[in-house]
Amino acid sequence: MRIPDFQFINPGEQTTSFIFNSTGSAWTVKQVNISVNDSANTNLFDVLQNVTSLAFTFDNVSYSTTVLSRIQRANFFHYEIEDFVIPSGSTVTANTKYETTLVPGPDVTGFQNSEFEVLISNATATRTNSHIYEVDRSSQFIIPGNYNNIVSESAEYADIPDSNYTSEGLINSRYAGAKTSTEDFGVEPLIGGTLFEGATYLLTASNNFICSQSLEDRTLEDLLFSITASAAQDSEVPIVDSKIFQLEGSKILPIKNSKVWVKSNTSIIQTDQNGIVQSTITQCTVD
Repeated sequence: MRIPDFQFINPGEQTTSFIFNSTGSAWTVKQVNISVNDSANTNLFDVLQNVTSLAFTFDNVSYSTTVLSRIQRANFFHYEIEDFVIPSGSTVTANTKYETTLVPGPDVTGFQNSEFEVLISNATATRTNSHIYEVDRSSQFIIPGNYNNIVSESAEYADIPDSNYTSEGLINSRYAGAKTSTEDFGVEPLIGGTLFEGATYLLTASNNFICSQSLEDRTLEDLLFSITASAAQDSEVPIVDSKIFQLEGSKILPIKNSKVWVKSNTSIIQTDQNGIVQSTITQCTVD
């Protein structure tokens, strides 16, 4: 047989066939035809169309080769392979099972439908609901066309999974909503803050001590304050009921239960457990 004709020869069901050149003491295998069904009648079509290398065992010796090209035929695949050589005296007979390895091989480890299969969530069909019926509005809008089926509980169930109403992630995003807090993320929502320069002190610090410090002795930093929407007027400095914040990396945190010296007007303000200004305690003079 000519090598160019071998690609058209069907090896037969559950069979692998080879074509080789005989060079005296060795056979050089050139091409392989493999049936899509193996000896256990397992369909290997998906494996054979992606295989990159092959290995065969003859006389307890394994021979491996790389697939160079493939052609899909009716019931088999034809492969051009890198030549491999077996001794001419090897026992290779028809209708005999020989160990054959395909790489990549069949899914023998349960990869399909496992957590490692990237396409596992690509659903091809929707799940029906266990108690919600499909409402037929194609003919009229007031009374469904399948009203009798609905009241008799014989209508078709809607293509809406039960998990749409039981899964916490879906419930929160569609119906219940989600709430964050400063304890979770350290950021107050919707802060419209104004920058000011100031120094923060403990609530127990005396006013005389705070006022007596020079600018060089104070730890000044950029702070923020916000004014409630109900405030009578806008202000460039913190006032009663405004809220004081400090910048801590990427977080904006309220300054709670503290005294704050405001550089622009040299006043001391005091915040409560929520960071809200309770009062202006005193006015200082800077030496």
